Amino acid sequence: MNYYTLYLDESKFKSKSGNFLYSIAGVAIPSASEPSIRNSMNQIKTKIWSRDLGYSKNEAKMNIFHESEIRSNNSNLLIRRPTYEVFVGEYKNKNLAISGIGNIINQYDLDIFGLVVDQTSINENYSKYVDEYEAYNIALKVIIENFVLFLKKKSACGELVLESRQDDNSDILDLRTKKMINKIIVHGTSVYSALDIQKSFNGSKFRCKKENVPGLQIADFIPRPLLLAYANAGQSKPSIYKMAIRKHRYNAGNTDGATKYGVVVKK
Repeated sequence: MNYYTLYLDESKFKSKSGNFLYSIAGVAIPSASEPSIRNSMNQIKTKIWSRDLGYSKNEAKMNIFHESEIRSNNSNLLIRRPTYEVFVGEYKNKNLAISGIGNIINQYDLDIFGLVVDQTSINENYSKYVDEYEAYNIALKVIIENFVLFLKKKSACGELVLESRQDDNSDILDLRTKKMINKIIVHGTSVYSALDIQKSFNGSKFRCKKENVPGLQIADFIPRPLLLAYANAGQSKPSIYKMAIRKHRYNAGNTDGATKYGVVVKK
């Protein structure tokens, strides 16, 4: 039986109209493709952190992609990430990284899942205040439901992997998220019963950024472009949304399914 891991990340944005937006999104990767995807990502890294710049192959591979910091030209980030010197003011390397991630999505035909939550519109339309915690909960229900549909159609099993938000003092954020997911598994969704979900969905895991997980690094590039697209804010260049994200939203085999089963908007 095939096995898929849905790697997820999150982002938030305030639109020009003042709406507070939140997104969780990511990519589903079949276990059989994981080694090849790691190799493809390492090839990108060794081009960017090259021997000409004094980096060995192993040193290059140890670097971790962060979408927002790759796009940044703020030299202050070098205090935290000195090896990101290769990106500050260097459009060529930014393009190599961002286009490289887009090419991986295209090459391996990775399906994208996500939800954009317009917190302000929900407050206005439903007379209900939605904070980031509630937005996260809303998103997980929809994403898990659509991921289960995906698994059923492929006669597969799978799990979620999220980036751990645990710090030296507390793992409360991971525990709260785990509780949300477990409630969905135990109680089901509006479409799937608990038994339906448990037949194919194996729960969730948390991985630290420093573990250098390729799937989480790809997922890091997904939520922000979705927020920009929803807000009509204009995509940052190079646009991974136009290159890969838009056409790889999961559609369940339906021509108009991308906004129902892939990337959903709740407002």
